[in-house]
Order: sequence, then structure tokens, then C-alpha cells
Amino acid sequence: MILNKVNELKEKLRLGLTQEEVKSLFMDDYEIANDNGDLENGSDSYWKYSFFKEPGYNRVDIPDHVIDQEGLKNNKVGVSLFIGWKENKLHMYSIAYVDPKDKQVYLYVMNPDGTNSESLID
Repeated sequence: MILNKVNELKEKLRLGLTQEEVKSLFMDDYEIANDNGDLENGSDSYWKYSFFKEPGYNRVDIPDHVIDQEGLKNNKVGVSLFIGWKENKLHMYSIAYVDPKDKQVYLYVMNPDGTNSESLID
């Protein structure tokens, strides 16, 4: 399920999509995220989605833009999607997840310039 969701996100999300277009892609509710002024990627607002989230689970003492590695490793959250918006258009996004094969946390990033990367975070 986890890798299927990651692949679905990679297939559906495209730079330049509007907020309304992204809302229509997912049934899950998003949360407005705060970057605390720490991110310098040109985005002017942020959203976060938590897929396969355990009911009642909330991140504790972790800023919105920091990956919840403990929540991912402990199966409290299956996939975390963080979206950066610029003028209400998708500007960048990142997907954090645990690969079920090696139980390690990975981060996929689609940069504002269209390049992407995927790496182990541990």
C-alpha cells in the first residue's frame, strides 16, 4: 500500500497544478503547514497530507516542515506529503515514507526547477 501511494503521488502531482486541482486528486484532508521561515525554496504557503495515519496520532514537538521519522518508522503515518505553493500553484513537493523492504525512511523531492531526487534519510 505504501509504495503504491508513493507511486500514485508521483504520477498525479505536477508542478503548476492549482490548489483546487490538487484537492480534487485526494479524498484525504490537508493541513496548512508552517515552515517557520526556515525553507527558502520560493514557496509562499505550504500544505501537508498524512496518508494511512493512525486515528488520533499527532506529531509532537516537531515543526511542520521537519519529517516525522518516528511516526513513519512506528507506522503511525504511512506516507507524508509536503507541498509548497507559489501564487496558488504547485511549486514543489516532497514525499516521505518507509520502504517496507528495508524499513528505512526515504524522501522523494520534486524541486521547483522540475528536477527530482530520492534518498535515504536515516
